Amino acid sequence: LFCSLTSFYSCFQLQNLVMIDSLGPIYDRASRATKVFREFIEGNMRLEQKDLSKPPVYTEAQVIELYTKKIALGYLPDNVRTLMKRGCKSVGDGRYVLTKDARLRYIHWIRSDSAALKEYFKGYTNNLLALVAIPGLGGSSAKRKVVSDALAQSCRTFKIVDVEGNHHLHMSFPDIVAGHIRSFLDPQ
Repeated sequence: LFCSLTSFYSCFQLQNLVMIDSLGPIYDRASRATKVFREFIEGNMRLEQKDLSKPPVYTEAQVIELYTKKIALGYLPDNVRTLMKRGCKSVGDGRYVLTKDARLRYIHWIRSDSAALKEYFKGYTNNLLALVAIPGLGGSSAKRKVVSDALAQSCRTFKIVDVEGNHHLHMSFPDIVAGHIRSFLDPQ
């Protein structure tokens, strides 16, 4: 969703856009959206008050367990090892410190109601390919339809491709993902 938000700001310059497993929108009733926003602010304030000067140290196995068991985003062990290259720092002896700012996890809490989401996606007027992981995160197909209908109406061209796999298709099946993107960008 973050990439979707970022791409919206420059959608007038983008001719082609590829979304990878991002059509599982997170939206709520309008009354709940304010509660979620408040939780977002409070969560960031709590993190600001924590003493992060001595971060915890983990073994590779502990980092993998943290991402595969504690975070429900469909990470596979190989996905975690890839993420560790940019989100961890080795402190020696096979131990690591997480370097990713914990506040980034709250990006997943940005929610809106379905009417606002439909209005938001009207701004997309480019060629758009959406690669959707099945089962992915197990999102609702009804919620996906809300977004895909809005995009189909506003985009110059819009194509959805279902790919069997977890949420991190680009890490688990890079060749399959690259093949779909290649045929989208160069449709000969």
